[in-house]
Amino acid sequence: MTALKFAPRVVADLIPSSPLGRSSLAFVAGALTVLAFAPYSLYLLAIATSALLFLLWLDAAPAAAFREGWMFGAGLLGVGVFWMHISIDQFGNVGTLLAMLITA
Repeated sequence: MTALKFAPRVVADLIPSSPLGRSSLAFVAGALTVLAFAPYSLYLLAIATSALLFLLWLDAAPAAAFREGWMFGAGLLGVGVFWMHISIDQFGNVGTLLAMLITA
């Protein structure tokens, strides 16, 4: 963790050292990024989760950085598509089956 020595000690201690822990943290950060958009509009959350991803990348090897970025994107896309399904189903006045087909 040589690159994290410049980060505040509290933040550096929160970053897991195992690949599974780092990937899980990236996935959760990506999923939380969806809350930055409507209807919640927690704009600063997008900055915080992106900063967390960059913090994960500070001391990561290229393959680990790719995996963490992919997990962040999977969390963002997975939860984002779920919200698209809800908006199409509830506000688009189409059936649930058609809404699932549209978002698939």
